Amino acid sequence: MGKLTAVAVKAALAIPGTYQDGDGLVLRVDKRGGAYWVLRLQRDGKRQDIGLGSAKAAPSCSR
Repeated sequence: MGKLTAVAVKAALAIPGTYQDGDGLVLRVDKRGGAYWVLRLQRDGKRQDIGLGSAKAAPSCSR
């Protein structure tokens, strides 16, 4: 179950950092204001990050 709520995501968009929702879903916010969702997987012992798109286009993806 996700840890980030829609309200928490909206607040996080103003503060640069990495916010983990659980089960590999990560919200990354950069210093210039860009925010995007990333799915972090492990495959053959190596971490793989898959970009899912802009958090500003779909800010309430999270529960």
